[in-house]
Amino acid sequence: MAGLISALIGMTIEKTPAWNRLCSRLVSVRTSAIPLEVYRSSKKLNLGCSVHRLPTYINVDVQEKFKPDIVSNATSLAFAGDNEYDLIRASHILEHFDLKDCRSVLAEWRRVLKPGGYLIVCVPFYEALAWRTVLWPKGLALDERTLKNGWINGLFALDLPAEFRHKMVFSEASLRGLLHECGFQVKARLSYFKEEPYTLGIKDDSCNAFSLNLAAVKR
Repeated sequence: MAGLISALIGMTIEKTPAWNRLCSRLVSVRTSAIPLEVYRSSKKLNLGCSVHRLPTYINVDVQEKFKPDIVSNATSLAFAGDNEYDLIRASHILEHFDLKDCRSVLAEWRRVLKPGGYLIVCVPFYEALAWRTVLWPKGLALDERTLKNGWINGLFALDLPAEFRHKMVFSEASLRGLLHECGFQVKARLSYFKEEPYTLGIKDDSCNAFSLNLAAVKR
């Protein structure tokens, strides 16, 4: 049901100015799932930042062309000590690894988090994407638009080099299970419109109804 609701929101009301105005108001009246003191910390990593550099974060990316604060692969954070950071944000990174590598990547992220530190993981919300296909099957037509800029491209990131394309899909249950297996406790599913980077005035791939965003703490 959550996937269907997200698909309907993403295909209809999310595209309206009224929805944007409503979300802006909700930012100020609803409580964040992440403690304010965590967001205020200077020890926050934004992994795989790409062009979405977040103020107050240490922005990390493997590609120098994005001019991150630190050039590093997300699989090995050699610059970071054990138990050093209060928060790691990884927006639309985990789906680029196969299951075996997902486990080792999560182990590395857990290593650098303080005990009780927060991990925000954002991935494509496969259940919502599946419902979108049911509701509008033409979105998967085999034509130039869908292969280059449409749903097929979005599912597999076909516009990226082969090494950066998607290798995994997640449901909420499977992502929760993987995080638990790797030493995290899921605290909440995040509403993107009241969490960073949306509240910082930046919209990355996590800021829509087709993104599954979970907040977990290091056990």
